[in-house]
Amino acid sequence: GYGYKAVKLIETYCVELGLYQLAAIIPVKNVACIALFDKLGWTLSGTLKDWILRGDTPSDARFYQKLLET
Repeated sequence: GYGYKAVKLIETYCVELGLYQLAAIIPVKNVACIALFDKLGWTLSGTLKDWILRGDTPSDARFYQKLLET
């Protein structure tokens, strides 16, 4: 609900600003957020290996992009 609406508002505002590309880095363990960005049509552009460090444990993150229609 709220996450979906928030990202859609950000996308709309960025179009009005004349931006053409957005990016998001999401921890692989955050499956709900990954599902949201997939639902919104963002493109998975790659995996960032050992990108996030929590304590002594590194974990991967996913890099998502969205090209906006200006």
